Amino acid sequence: MKKVYRFLALVANACVMTVMVACGGDDKVPGNTENLPTTLSEKFDNGIPSDWTNIDADGDGRAWQDYILDVAGNHISLDGQVCSGSYLNSIGALEPDNYLITPKLYIKAGATLSYDVAPFDTIYYPDHYAVLVGTIEDGVFNPVGTLVEEDCSQAAVTRTVSLNEYKGQSLNIAFRHYNCTDVYVMTLDNVTVGTGAKAHVATEPQKLQNTNKEK
Repeated sequence: MKKVYRFLALVANACVMTVMVACGGDDKVPGNTENLPTTLSEKFDNGIPSDWTNIDADGDGRAWQDYILDVAGNHISLDGQVCSGSYLNSIGALEPDNYLITPKLYIKAGATLSYDVAPFDTIYYPDHYAVLVGTIEDGVFNPVGTLVEEDCSQAAVTRTVSLNEYKGQSLNIAFRHYNCTDVYVMTLDNVTVGTGAKAHVATEPQKLQNTNKEK
């Protein structure tokens, strides 16, 4: 009888191990079958990462970028920020429809999105933008929901929004600059996805020489 009990115990332990392996996986998050990242932290210290998607939907050749033009048309690097313009020095007014899109993420329960948004100039500031969730197919972003839609305020602000409505889904997050013209430049920084976001002071754009909007 002892041998039978030992055999049954070994079978039971093997079944438990099999269930643990099947449920756990490498991602440790049930339902995350693609083993996608569940958190994100991007400060753009090295420009736009290669695994982000940058779409110039209006086709004017100007998308999100990590530099601004001075009044002579020279590229002046932004340190640790990215921007999109509805007016660019030496070019003039634009009608942007630009998407900057995160890699695909698996949205955990309780996750939030936090980011800094600011105008490059406090006189020319109400550029319009939205933050969307969706998927990318054949180079096109397909939204399934809107997290934020607003004009930039006059000063840098940190926005924090819940992603809990989308928990258990695998989605991209898009920052869309659109529905404005001849304003100036908006900047984006400190994009974070996760739980337990910490408060911080929103990043103001750099004060660079010869980059004010041409009057």
